[in-house]
Amino acid sequence: MTAHVDWRTKTQQTINGEQEMAVGTDSVNVSSVVIAGHPAQVLLDASVGAELLVVGDRGHGRFAEMVPGSVREHVITHATCPVLVMRHASGAPTGSSE
Repeated sequence: MTAHVDWRTKTQQTINGEQEMAVGTDSVNVSSVVIAGHPAQVLLDASVGAELLVVGDRGHGRFAEMVPGSVREHVITHATCPVLVMRHASGAPTGSSE
């Protein structure tokens, strides 16, 4: 029997922890939310009315770094606010997927 996993809560906890490590607890106003849907559309919807949209960089080797992922490329070209592509500090893969 498989135990029930509350993915929404687990994901929000992960986001909160990463956000706190990245910007601290009171240095900037950052909002986050867990939304189900196609990643590109969810991010584009989030860009409406936003001051800045921050997305991660997958980083799968030197060649892949030169070619934006399909979700990231779509968001960069269609977002209604500025987009910052954040690279992992060590250059190692971030573990995110598109």
